[in-house]
Amino acid sequence: MHSKYRPICLLGVLLAVFMVACSKAPEPASQSAPPSVADGAATAPAPRVAVDAAQLCPTSAPCADECSNQPYVENDCWTTAHGAAAANIVISASGDPQKSSNMLMCDSGPYALCFYSGPPMPTGTMADNQALPCVVDASGKTANCSCQYYGSGISYVDINGIINQNAWYEAIQQCGHDGAGCANMAACGSGPGASIAGCGLPEAKVCQYVRNQNAQQPAQSLVPGYDVISTFSLAMAKDYDMSALTPCHGDYLGCMTAPCRFANGVDAPDDGTIVQCDCPIASGPFQIGQTSPPDQPDRAVECEIPPGSYGDQYLWSAARTVKHGNPQLNH
Repeated sequence: MHSKYRPICLLGVLLAVFMVACSKAPEPASQSAPPSVADGAATAPAPRVAVDAAQLCPTSAPCADECSNQPYVENDCWTTAHGAAAANIVISASGDPQKSSNMLMCDSGPYALCFYSGPPMPTGTMADNQALPCVVDASGKTANCSCQYYGSGISYVDINGIINQNAWYEAIQQCGHDGAGCANMAACGSGPGASIAGCGLPEAKVCQYVRNQNAQQPAQSLVPGYDVISTFSLAMAKDYDMSALTPCHGDYLGCMTAPCRFANGVDAPDDGTIVQCDCPIASGPFQIGQTSPPDQPDRAVECEIPPGSYGDQYLWSAARTVKHGNPQLNH
């Protein structure tokens, strides 16, 4: 080829390479968190949500290796890659929250049970069930929930939902992020014969704070200034159909370890007595712990509760079960 054409040819080759490079599709942006699939939700996975590392609770506990219930610090950082303590996250490979090691077993009450609270009218399968409303307060950040009190019996604390930050750090140091190192629902069961003694694992220290909760004794309590703590149990299962959970999306209440007060100065209520609990509001996919009775259309479980006649806004007490994922991305 004549030398005078070489620069032109070379320029043409370079231009072709540049055009090919520019036409190549850009690589998709990497994402920080796997999709979260809620139990009972549609088959399509939930959208991926990028997690800012600054949202996650620090890996190094501010209380170092001396963590306990004191001093009380509200746990508003993300205890898992799926949300903060208020979101009541339960990680379960099977999608069944009752088969998760996150649910720490506590040997005995007292405790409040808020998992069936929400609407201003009775729900569940029994006609004489109490109405257990949860009314959003003026702050728009919490709701006042009517919950049933129980003075004894096994209950469960979701390790990811402990709202006392120092007590949460103590729990993960003792039990591991997934709770498997302590007595838990997956290892010890949840039926009538379930017991800590029968599964050979130690009780989590957080159970002691729940059991000893006393408005007059802040040093022994999970949350100072309250009478009792909300946990989970099967004490009301006979009155509510939990054969399937109702999947929803939006605002809900994370009542796990929420603090509660006795009404009218009562300090030793009977089982089933109503107590008032302050539950924080979370948002995202969630599951209601009951389903609509097929033969009782007036007791249908709807994700959104209509407002009251005086403008009261109601939300369900609920939880969010995800089928996979490390408790924290940076662990």
